[in-house]
Amino acid sequence: PEKGYFDWVDKFVKENPGYVELSDRKIFEWARASGLWGEKSRQQGWDSSDKPDMKFGVPMLEDFTVRKVLSCVAPTVPRSYVIPELTSNLLAADRKEVALRFGGPHFVRKAVVLMGEPDKQYKAYIQELMLAEKQAQAEAERAAKAKARKSKPAEPPKPKEEEKPKESADAEMKDGGDAEEKEAEKKAEESAEQKTEEKAPEEPEEDETEVKVELTEEEKAAPCRKVSTPDVQERVLCRSFADFTLPTKEEGFESIDFPWQPQSACSKVLKEWVLEQKRTQRVEELQPGAWFKEQWTKWEATLREWRKLQNEFKDPSKKKATKAKEEEKKGDGDKDEEAKEEA
Repeated sequence: PEKGYFDWVDKFVKENPGYVELSDRKIFEWARASGLWGEKSRQQGWDSSDKPDMKFGVPMLEDFTVRKVLSCVAPTVPRSYVIPELTSNLLAADRKEVALRFGGPHFVRKAVVLMGEPDKQYKAYIQELMLAEKQAQAEAERAAKAKARKSKPAEPPKPKEEEKPKESADAEMKDGGDAEEKEAEKKAEESAEQKTEEKAPEEPEEDETEVKVELTEEEKAAPCRKVSTPDVQERVLCRSFADFTLPTKEEGFESIDFPWQPQSACSKVLKEWVLEQKRTQRVEELQPGAWFKEQWTKWEATLREWRKLQNEFKDPSKKKATKAKEEEKKGDGDKDEEAKEEA
């Protein structure tokens, strides 16, 4: 899981249009293409690429009747199928059941193991996908900025400062020659203000051409593409990862291909991955052993005895009787001490 499995399936089906995909995610895709919309549970972490949430409000989808019908009809139709059920394909019992179901003479059963470092063709394919996603995101951001710029209200023009009233003729006569000098100074100040006033720069309109993006070195070196929807739900993975194995011909396959890494490398990768999950994942089906059950029985008996003593201590009547017994024992002890002293 989370290693680009479903991207490889999409690539395979795209390059081999003669194959028909049979999986829950394909049923989900057909339902969405038919105009059905899921409920909010799909947005609350109950969804995965391997087992999509079928909450469409259609009983035949929600109780998996459609899946059962397809599993019965498909083996009777001589076509080429690809069955990308990630969790089931990693479990030996489920692989045997699928191989037995398609056991007709018109089928050639083939298993493909995708583990380890991907090949160059797959890396080139996912880089194209990542570049397309990045391009679409950049285009969406550019469109959002353009929309925000158009919807932004224009700023009102700033009011001009009112010109001061000219001095009266009487003041000019009084000032004499100073009036002409003041007038010249006023004109010089006005011309200086006009020079300092600059027109507010308009926001440059963004280029309407397509935005060009590139992948970073880290993205180019990534072995697989990161997606928002997990391949397998964590609660499903916790219950099944310990039983993951590689396919064998004894399960009913005519051939087993290892396009990325050889069988020995894939076995090592799977073993290391399972050990890592055991260190980090919660084991849902863990059962206690005989020693734990024996110790648990003893602990329950001890706990019951403690609770009994606690209840007796809290009971007033029993507490009074216990106190009387203690005083009686104390009195007997005092008498014994007196007898010893006399002797």
